[in-house]
Amino acid sequence: MPLVRLFGFFFFCFVSNTVGAQPVSFHHFSVEQGLPNYSVISLTQDKLGFMWIGTVDGLCRYDGLRFKVYRYNAKDSTSLSSNHVISLFTDSKGVVWAGTSAGLNRYNVKLDRFDRIPLNKARAGGVFCIYEDSQERIWVGSIIGLFMMDEKGGSVVSFQNKTAGNIIKAISEDKKNGYGLAQTRDLPA
Repeated sequence: MPLVRLFGFFFFCFVSNTVGAQPVSFHHFSVEQGLPNYSVISLTQDKLGFMWIGTVDGLCRYDGLRFKVYRYNAKDSTSLSSNHVISLFTDSKGVVWAGTSAGLNRYNVKLDRFDRIPLNKARAGGVFCIYEDSQERIWVGSIIGLFMMDEKGGSVVSFQNKTAGNIIKAISEDKKNGYGLAQTRDLPA
């Protein structure tokens, strides 16, 4: 009798896994199709359904048919701060954020351009992670420390004095509004 029950349990697991499973498909894109580079570093999907793909040679927005590529342009302050896109994030309001090797960028969907957000007046730094907490504040982990966006006041709060010498790679929040950071030490010059 126990063998019959065991067989029935495994049969139930097999049937429930195969019946409820959705087929998984993958699409491969190339430079020939419009991807700026094969080295993809980050991805996000915005609230309109666009896929944003960060590469070492630009950022692209994919609409399901075509790629639109955004790149750094030294003569255009509304372009990306760098072509090397390290991190991407879509916040709860639908805003796409791009962290590059030269700083933080916020996409303006109405104008189809980027706002460069200065984190530190003295030194730009690569943005490794972007995180939104339960209070809808945007946190930024970078090569020069930890920052928080105060959207209401329109300013950036620096936590460099608490994270000096540390490269912030990931940010997380627990249920009690405590924060965890994944960080590595900056190597001396």
